[in-house]
Amino acid sequence: MRAKTKFLKVEGIIMVDAFDDEVIAEQDEKHVTNENILTINIIINPASGPKQMQPSPFHFVRMADGNEPWTHVQAKDNREASVTYPITKISIA
Repeated sequence: MRAKTKFLKVEGIIMVDAFDDEVIAEQDEKHVTNENILTINIIINPASGPKQMQPSPFHFVRMADGNEPWTHVQAKDNREASVTYPITKISIA
């Protein structure tokens, strides 16, 4: 019998300055203020191409054992903008 693996997947959209800007989403383990909130840093690495504001997707996936205390996820960018949403579904593979 195979153990079930659980994943937490977060998808979103952030505004960037250029089409080829690189967007990275990573867990922020250094600045945990509430253990029930999973904090994700959204990092934008600017490209050298022409500038035109536009939306760009980001993705974050983490394996979970199911015992994490998280009830919400907070995404923060390097401009200090943030948004917090409840975690509503964990996919099981």
